[in-house]
Amino acid sequence: MKLWIVILAACSIFTATNVAADIQWRIGANLVSYHVDPTMEFNEINPGAFVSLSFRDKETFQYGIQVGSYINSFNKKTRYTLGFMNVQVLELKRSHIRVGAFAGFFEYPDVSEKANQVGWPVIGDYVLAIGPSLTWRMDNGIDITLGLLPLYSKDVKGIFTLQTSFAF
Repeated sequence: MKLWIVILAACSIFTATNVAADIQWRIGANLVSYHVDPTMEFNEINPGAFVSLSFRDKETFQYGIQVGSYINSFNKKTRYTLGFMNVQVLELKRSHIRVGAFAGFFEYPDVSEKANQVGWPVIGDYVLAIGPSLTWRMDNGIDITLGLLPLYSKDVKGIFTLQTSFAF
């Protein structure tokens, strides 16, 4: 509960400081993951949903927040909140490519204790995740985003994620 209060307060402050910015709401779906060089079986079908709020949406540089939930690699429900930023790097005919990064807290009870033992930031069962992203944004409002969790453990050498969203 404390985590959600902190998240709500941070989002409120973040939103209040950006009211004049170009704002865009998006709704999306978490789809799949790919575990690089796994030493165990992982669930790589990760259905879920999220809502995000982007600031400076029509600008070259944009940033925002995202809140969602999905079925994780251990076949359990994960809730998360994250911040993101990205920059448009390539203009195509009816779309463009954006490169960016994300950072947020993801609910992983199976991992939080190990993460805490090695000194990685955790809040209860929520583990900090940071990584780069690549987004293909189409002029019709649809995004397809590839994310990377560049972790290195005995179980996996990194995780790619795929999600899609549309503006509303």
